[in-house]
Amino acid sequence: MPENKAASRVTLARNTLFLYIRQAVVLLVSLYTVRVVIQELGLEDYGVFNLIAGISTSFMVLSGAMAASSQRYFAFDLGRGDENGLRRTFSVFFLIFIFIGLASVIVSELAFFFLISPKLQIPLARISAAQTVFHLSLCTFFVSLVSTPYIALVIARERMGVFAALSLLEALLRLAVSFLIGASPFDKLVSFGVLTTAVAILYSGAFVGYCLLRFPESRFKFVWDGRLFKDIAEYASWNLFGTSVGVAKNQLTTLIFGIFCGPTVIAARSIATQVNSAISNFIQNFITAARPQIVKSYSSGDTDGMLNLLYLSTKASICLIFIFIFPMILEMPFLLRFWLGDLPGNAVLFARLLLVDAFIEGVSQPLMVVVQATGKIRLYQAVVGGLLLLNLPASYVALSLGAPEYCAYVIGIALSLIAFVVRLMLVSRIVGFSIAKYLRDGFLTAAFACLIVSPIVIIVSLSTGGRLLGALGVFISCILGIGSATLLFVISSKDRKSLFHLINRDRN
Repeated sequence: MPENKAASRVTLARNTLFLYIRQAVVLLVSLYTVRVVIQELGLEDYGVFNLIAGISTSFMVLSGAMAASSQRYFAFDLGRGDENGLRRTFSVFFLIFIFIGLASVIVSELAFFFLISPKLQIPLARISAAQTVFHLSLCTFFVSLVSTPYIALVIARERMGVFAALSLLEALLRLAVSFLIGASPFDKLVSFGVLTTAVAILYSGAFVGYCLLRFPESRFKFVWDGRLFKDIAEYASWNLFGTSVGVAKNQLTTLIFGIFCGPTVIAARSIATQVNSAISNFIQNFITAARPQIVKSYSSGDTDGMLNLLYLSTKASICLIFIFIFPMILEMPFLLRFWLGDLPGNAVLFARLLLVDAFIEGVSQPLMVVVQATGKIRLYQAVVGGLLLLNLPASYVALSLGAPEYCAYVIGIALSLIAFVVRLMLVSRIVGFSIAKYLRDGFLTAAFACLIVSPIVIIVSLSTGGRLLGALGVFISCILGIGSATLLFVISSKDRKSLFHLINRDRN
C-alpha cells in the first residue's frame, strides 16, 4: 500500500478518535446539564422552554440536509484541488443559508403569533417570558444556521481536533449556564434563554473566526452561479428527503403508538428512542471523519482509493458500532435502571430492538456516503427512502390487527435489512464495484470478528450479574476482544506493516 494511503488511514483513525472522545464527553456533560437545568428552572419552566425552543428548531431538519450537502461540495472541490471553485461554492452556500435563515425566522414569527401561540397551554403568568424565549431561540437558530457552512468547511478540511475542541467548549459553557441561572436576579427562564443564545453566538463565532483566519475561501465575496445553485438545490432536496424519512419514521411511529397503545407503552418507547439517539450520535462520528476522504478520492478520480476507503469504513463501522451496541444490548436492564430507576415494562425490549435497527443503519452509512460522493442520489434516495417509509403503514396494520407492540420494531428491522441489500445493489450499479469483493474485503471479515468475540462477552455478562463494575467489565471485554480480533482477522498483514511503519517513522 502506498505511503500516502497509509497516512490517510492514520489520519482517519486519529480523526475518529477525536470525534469519539468529543461525543463521549459531550454526552456525559449534557446529561448532567439537563439534570441541573431541571433543578434550577423547575419542571414547569423547563417544559415551557423545550416547547417553545422546539417550535423554532423544527427547521433544523432542513439545515441538517444542507449541512451534509455543503460538506460534500466542499470536499469535492478540495479533492479536485479547485481553490477557485471552492471559493465560489462557499459563497453560494453562504447566500443559500442566509436566505433559508431569514425565511425560516419570518415564517416562524408569523406562525407563532397567528397560529401556534393562541393554542399553547402556557400559564398566563409565563406567556411574556415564553414569547421572549421564542425570539431568543429564533436568534439562536439563525446564528447556528449561518455558521453551518463554516463548520462544514472545518469538517471538509478534516480539522477534527478543532471541531471536537470547540464542541467540548460549547458543552462546558452550557453546563456553566445551568449553574449561572440559579444566581440570576432576573426571571430564570428568560435568563436561561439569554445565556443559551450567548453560548450559541460564541460557539458559532469561534468557527467563523477560525475559518476567516485559516481558510481564505471563507471570506465571503458575492458570487452567483445559477448552474451551481440549481445543482445544489437538486442535490440538497433529495438529501432532505432522505433525512426527512428518518424523522418521519421515528415521529410518525410514535404517533401510531399513541393511537393503539397506552401512556406506559409510549413512555417505554420514549426511553428507548433516547437511548437510540445517543448511540446514533456515536455512529455518526466515524462517518463524519470518513466522509471527506471518500468524497475527495472520488472527485480526484481515484475510484480504487474510494473503494478501498469504502471497504475500510465498512469494517471499521461494524467493529466500532459492535463495541457500543452489543454490551448495551446485554446490559440494558441494568443500564436503564441505573439511569432512570423504575422502568415501564417494555422499555428494555424496545431499546434492544432499536439498537439492532441502529446497527444495521450504521453499517449502511459508508454505502450512503459513497453514493453521496457521486452526486447521483435521486434514484437511491427515492428507492431506499420509499422502502423505509413502508414501516409506517405496516406497523399501523399490525397494531390494528392486535399484534404486540414490539412487532412495529421487528418490522422496522426487517425493512432495514432489505434496505441494506437494496443499498448495496444500487451503489454497486452507480459506482461500479463488485458486491462479492465488498463482502469479502469489507463486510465478512469484520462480521466474523464480532461473531467470535460474542460468546466471550456473553459469558462475562452472565457471570457479573448486572452490577456497575460488571457492566464496565462487559464493555472492556468487548473492546479488548474486538481490538484483538481486528488485528488478527480484519486488518490485512500488508496494512499492519504499512501502518506500523508510518507510526514508527513519525515517532522518529
